[in-house]
This record gives sequence, C-alpha cells and structure tokens, in this order.
Amino acid sequence: MRIMIKSERKTTGVTIVDVAEMAGVSTATAARVMGNYGSVSEKTRKRVQDCARELSYVPNAIAKSMRMQHTKTIGMIIGDIQAPFFGKLVLEVEAYTSEKGYNLLVCNTNERPERELMHLNSLFEHRVDGIAISSCMDANAALPAEYQRIIDSDTPIIFFDRRVGQKRWPTIQCDNYKGSYEATKYLLSLGHRRIGVTASNRSLSSMTERLAGFKAALADHGLPFDPELVRFCEESHRLEVARAVIGDLLDTHPDITVLYQLNNPLYRATWFELKSRGMEIPRDISLLGWGGEELAEAWEITTVTQPMKRLGRRIAEILFDMIENKTDYEGYFEQMDTKLVHRNSCAPIK
Repeated sequence: MRIMIKSERKTTGVTIVDVAEMAGVSTATAARVMGNYGSVSEKTRKRVQDCARELSYVPNAIAKSMRMQHTKTIGMIIGDIQAPFFGKLVLEVEAYTSEKGYNLLVCNTNERPERELMHLNSLFEHRVDGIAISSCMDANAALPAEYQRIIDSDTPIIFFDRRVGQKRWPTIQCDNYKGSYEATKYLLSLGHRRIGVTASNRSLSSMTERLAGFKAALADHGLPFDPELVRFCEESHRLEVARAVIGDLLDTHPDITVLYQLNNPLYRATWFELKSRGMEIPRDISLLGWGGEELAEAWEITTVTQPMKRLGRRIAEILFDMIENKTDYEGYFEQMDTKLVHRNSCAPIK
C-alpha cells in the first residue's frame, strides 16, 4: 500500500521519474502518457495524469521538442520595434501562429547587421521551426559565411519587406519602385521641384527601390536628380540623430518645398524639428511619407500605404506552408501594390 504525504512532496523541480514513482509505473510509461504518444491503457493513463496533477508536474518543453523534432516556435527578426510598420506585421503573424498552436519569438535588430546575425544564430540554435526576416544586411553585398550557412540550412526561412543576397530565398514585399514613382509624380503635379528626400539605411533594398522610383519619375518629367537633396539616417529610430539629419538638410537647402520621407520612423523627428523652427505643414513646407497609418492619419500626412494585414498574413501562410507541407519556395517572389492616400500635408506651389 502506497501512502502519499503531500507536505513532503516538492511542487517545484518535479521530474517524470517522480510522477512514475507515485503512479507505480515505469518512467517510460509515464513519459508516454505525458507526451501523449505510444499505447497505454486508460486506467494507467488516468492514474499517471492524476499523479502529475498532484505533484504539479510541468513537462519539459525542450525535451519534448527534441523527441517530436519540432519546437512549435517561430522566430521573427525585425528592424525597429518602435516602427508602426513592424508592429502591425508582428501582430498579424502572431495571430496566425496562435491559430496554428505555435509561439512567436520577436527579435529586434535596431537595423544593425551584427545584431541580426546574433539573433539568427540564437533562433537557429534553439531549433525554431521557421524564421521570418526583415533584413538590414546590405542588399548588394555578399552575406557573412555564418549567415549564409544558416539560411542555406533545412530551417524554413522567408524574407519580407527587403531582399538580400541571391534571389533564391522566398521573399514577399510591397512594390517600392512603383509606389515611390506614383508619389513623386503626385508631388511634381503640385509644382514641387525642390524635393528633399530622407531615408534610413542606404543599403536596404526597400530604400534603394524607392529611391529608384523617385529618380525615374524625375527623369520622365525631364528633371535632373540632385543627390545633394537626399539624406540617409542610419539610426532613424533615434530621435536626436534623425532630427540632426533633417535639420542639416533644411539648413543646407532652405529652398526645399517638400520633404519626401521613405520610411515612417522619420515622422516623429520631422514633427519635432519643424516645430522647433516654427514651421507648419503645409503652410511652410509640404510632407509626404511611407506608411505609419495611425500617426499619418492623426497628423494628416499624405502617405504611400501598404496592405499590412494582407502582407502579414501572407508571410505567415508561406512560412507555415514550408514548415507543415514541406513546400519548396526557392526563388519565390511576391509583390503587393501600394496606395497613395491623400490628406492635408501637401500643398501646391503657388
């Protein structure tokens, strides 16, 4: 006869061995019950489960994932956790992963390549089932060998918003070139010719494509591209750094009639910088940007908007298709249309 005395049992650090001992079964049988695999009689199953509850036993998720060959975890690497763009995408991907019974690990790089590689290594070492990456690596440079090794592995990986290296890895993004072309054409239709452009990291494919669309629109209107009117802010998430970049552009070229911002983290810095100068939008200067719908709507900024819900959903759908169905997406590239939303931040030149 077994006598159980609760006060002598620990409720922390309890192992499957403790559960097996209390239930009077082998460790292998207890493991089969708690892991929900193999054949065990209903009577034995109930006894083991009752003992597990009595001991407050918590299964070892890491050990279980090693047995099952998956961790039920997805990794997502983003550039700037403060940017509304990434926040919306994380929410969409997390909603989908939850539907699938998976957890989502979000890693923030602050647009620093060394942090991206660190996070990628960590996710790979923790055997996540798939990874979605918005990379800050130089789109035109060779990837570090360690980075290349991981994305060449069997771990399903999808890139979003930005391309890197070879075009063999699945990528989904919005049409940066066309969106920027249409935005620039609109500014030109209002009579603007001195257009100041601000962007984040110059090596990002998204910035390169948006700048290319800007240049093409100028060329189609017979206007030259002036590189002096373009400023890059490598740390757009840092308010004072971004303000300094915008301030320098305004000081150097006071004849600028509109600021065209290629990513939304610069909105906040622009608002503070213009306010400190006593400048109002669009009375003193016009403003057109990319994304950041809530902030853009609140400040009535005309923007190039991206289909965030659809983009986030597709990132998750493709990644899970790779994980669960082993679908091969090598060379896959999907591009979504943008939309120019007119508000009150752009005025015509009189």
